[in-house]
Amino acid sequence: MSRNYRGFTIGHDPPPVPSRAADWQYVHDDYDGPPDDRHGHAASEQACRDEIDAWHDEQRAELDAAIVKVLDGFDEGVFVRNIDGDTEPGWAVKLSPYLAAIGVLARAVEDLRSSSEPTVPKRQA
Repeated sequence: MSRNYRGFTIGHDPPPVPSRAADWQYVHDDYDGPPDDRHGHAASEQACRDEIDAWHDEQRAELDAAIVKVLDGFDEGVFVRNIDGDTEPGWAVKLSPYLAAIGVLARAVEDLRSSSEPTVPKRQA
């Protein structure tokens, strides 16, 4: 018996051990094997759902932080450069954390495609 929940499959397959702490398993539909963390065990179906919800919350927090970082980069003008006569060597160093945030954003969006649409965080003016 298995159920789908937010892009994960939850199943009940008790192992032959006295402890019932791992009777339920969950795995994301796109699980790629280690080190992918989109799988686990729990004592109940509800505990699996709680762990899945916590995973999604962590992904949303990472997505929100990445969006804010990228938008801050636009505010600071790091994505715009006049190469005519620009000899500032620190420009690439300033740009790299924002590019890293774009990478985080892209990964988070891909991971969240199986759940509801992410919300864009509100920025302080």
